[in-house]
Amino acid sequence: MAHDCCLAALDVAPGLRNLLSMKLPMLRLGLVFSALHFGFAAQAGSPSIQTISGWGTVVDPDGDCSITGGDGRITVVVPGKTHDLSSYHNIYKKRNAPRVLQEIGGDFTVQVKVTGAFEPGANSTLPEADPFNGAGLLLWADGENFLRLERNVWTTPHGGQSSYQPLFEYWKNDKDLTPRAASSKPFFTGSSTYLRLTRRGNQVRAAVSGDGVNWIETDPVTVQFPEKIDVGVDAINTSKLPFNVEFAEFKLTTNQTASEHEFSQPQGGWATP
Repeated sequence: MAHDCCLAALDVAPGLRNLLSMKLPMLRLGLVFSALHFGFAAQAGSPSIQTISGWGTVVDPDGDCSITGGDGRITVVVPGKTHDLSSYHNIYKKRNAPRVLQEIGGDFTVQVKVTGAFEPGANSTLPEADPFNGAGLLLWADGENFLRLERNVWTTPHGGQSSYQPLFEYWKNDKDLTPRAASSKPFFTGSSTYLRLTRRGNQVRAAVSGDGVNWIETDPVTVQFPEKIDVGVDAINTSKLPFNVEFAEFKLTTNQTASEHEFSQPQGGWATP
């Protein structure tokens, strides 16, 4: 049966079936391996599916990022090229930022520790745009409907740095529905930041912490996501310098175990630096 399958697979190559029908076992075996070799070679340029235990499936649309996992951590290296999810710039609307995602349904809380230098330098990959680094949590329904919560920084035209506190974007039908203001100086201190998103029904609340203990939370944002969505981490770079970031202490809890973050308690907004 296996021999017949091989013959059927090679019918597209004229003459190969006749050669395989000869009583030359070594020739038949060599031709089968050659055919398999050509089949694999045709797929060599296609992106492979990589899964990191506990984190999810790697999505690297351009195939040029390094994404490695181990010991409960993920390290992402984004080259000095545009890797973004926003579509503010008409000249660049690709959703090509690297990310690692897994599917979850219903209510949940997701938390992660983000560590990196966040030094985008002076040169942007996009004309008339500031060089930007961002990394954090992502809720992903599709390329036009998603939510980002990221530690971030960009270099201003005067050489200083600014950031959102943090970046919290909800995109619906390719439109950002979350107004926000930038801080006059970098909001984040130290190399690490903890980020958290909590979903309850059609509402999502964001929180940020410097130590994973003391949190600053937002008021809930109303979203329209399907019951099952993808959740995980992302990394953004519009700097001509490579961007290295590490994710650790990833926690994803369902509605049965996330009751400590219910929305019944009044919450304040982001602290003003």
